[in-house]
Amino acid sequence: MEVVPVGIIRRKVIDWLGRELLGESAVTPGTEELAERVVWAEAARETCASYVSACLAGCEFRFLGEDGRPELDRAAWLWNVSPNPVQSRAELVRAIVRRMLVETGEAVVVPVGAGVSQRIYLADSYSRREVPGSDTVYTSVSVQGSTEVAPRSMLSGELYVFRAEEPSVLRLMRSMDAAYDELAATFASSSRSRNASQWLLTLDQSQVGTGEQQERVREQLQANVRRFVRSQNAVMPLYRGQSLQKLSTDSTRGSNGSASDLISVRKDAYEMVAESMRIPVSLLYGNTNNFAEVFNAFLTVAVDDKARAMAEEISRKTYPLEEWRKGRRVVIDTTHVRHVDVFAVAQQAQALVGSGIDCPNEVRALTGQPPIPEGWADSYQMTLNNQTLGGGPDGAA
Repeated sequence: MEVVPVGIIRRKVIDWLGRELLGESAVTPGTEELAERVVWAEAARETCASYVSACLAGCEFRFLGEDGRPELDRAAWLWNVSPNPVQSRAELVRAIVRRMLVETGEAVVVPVGAGVSQRIYLADSYSRREVPGSDTVYTSVSVQGSTEVAPRSMLSGELYVFRAEEPSVLRLMRSMDAAYDELAATFASSSRSRNASQWLLTLDQSQVGTGEQQERVREQLQANVRRFVRSQNAVMPLYRGQSLQKLSTDSTRGSNGSASDLISVRKDAYEMVAESMRIPVSLLYGNTNNFAEVFNAFLTVAVDDKARAMAEEISRKTYPLEEWRKGRRVVIDTTHVRHVDVFAVAQQAQALVGSGIDCPNEVRALTGQPPIPEGWADSYQMTLNNQTLGGGPDGAA
């Protein structure tokens, strides 16, 4: 069976103006040749992933016991507070989501140790060997640049393996990203060439010396001219037989069309990435029209889906069958993602308590308030003026 190495390649991303984007960013193997290019599709994917990771990083990972109430055990501590000595929970969750949606499509979390000394880390790289009908074997697992943290081969049943999409879907999205970025780079290169400043240095006499000496002289002359052109107040010394002339270019010809083409490609790339990641396009543009409806759609199709998948993976790797039958499971609570104004939801909170759906402390948990340490706050209540109007089988009024 073929062993598939999985890791990330670090490189700098340079935009079409030569500015560094994203610093040292991570890309999937095979795309390092696109290091210096227009990266609008990748920027859109980074933005979409940041929205999803910001939401999931603010969610509580609830480890429910047999009575349906959250348990504060070691697993809850790792996934809600401190997964390891060098990362907070939010940092780990953001890294997991980015690995799933931007980098490799698969995030592998490695448990290390046991009991009170257990820690969890996101693997940097590994080799994966599929075994038909059995667990996948992971070897050479690197954590924080070292294979000493997890020195042995591990089975998929011992790891938390989170996947965003099928490999074929990821390959298709990567191909679309590259196509958009190359198209944008074409327009950017055309615009850059049209507006570039070109100079002609004329020498009356031919160069002498060896080929290497002539090359050094040519480089020196080019460096001198380049410094002169880029300086606001400069003097260019010219010797007898030398002349410097700026070539005339029609920089206005087609410039409007080139700019509109660039804007059109950028817009189309953002929309394509947003649709492929099931995120409303208006979120990428910062459009606040119908924000409540748009954000609800985003939570439903983009965040809740990832939350359920992660919760299922943690549940099946944490609890055996007998524990699951008793009601133990993991739920990622996405109800606290949205900001809650207690004054704006006061009427809805009163309706939840008065109809017996939630007790006062459950409503206070939804609004981010501490529980009331009184028995009545944990009891379910019903408004007394809810009475029947008659017409039932017994004819009571």
